[in-house]
Amino acid sequence: MTSPLPQTIDAVFAATAEMAGDRPHFDIPSRGEAATYAETWDRARRLAGVFAAAGLGRGDRIACLLGNQREIYEFYVAASMVGAVIVPINTQTAANEIRRLVSDCGPRGVVASARLLTEIGEDPFGELEVRLSTDGPVAGYTDYAEAISDQAPLKERAPTLRTLA
Repeated sequence: MTSPLPQTIDAVFAATAEMAGDRPHFDIPSRGEAATYAETWDRARRLAGVFAAAGLGRGDRIACLLGNQREIYEFYVAASMVGAVIVPINTQTAANEIRRLVSDCGPRGVVASARLLTEIGEDPFGELEVRLSTDGPVAGYTDYAEAISDQAPLKERAPTLRTLA
């Protein structure tokens, strides 16, 4: 009997990184970004370490306001790794709708594009334990690249609420 296939985003990604770590994971020529599976896996584990160090874990909500960029892949893997609930926010959503969403779901963290926050014109997220910005500085946010470069990779994923049979 074969072992069951991985059933979480991070487990699927970890298995792929182990089998094909040196192969290209993505290439976004318009942004000049490319990475292998191993590079994305390392950065995602570092982001998971940032989340875990801030006390975010199983069942906590983490919002994501990112466009087509490398950090979105890392976010989904990292949030899965700590057992968080992913709160994806459409990049076309207006600030008042984001505030309603934040009020409704109560995220403890956010990873957002500085460009998108600038386009919105105001910060709709309020005070959260983790506030990371990509693509440049934003008042009240920690720079994403600096945060993950200073963080050791998370070694193990959070326990799941249940496993699928």
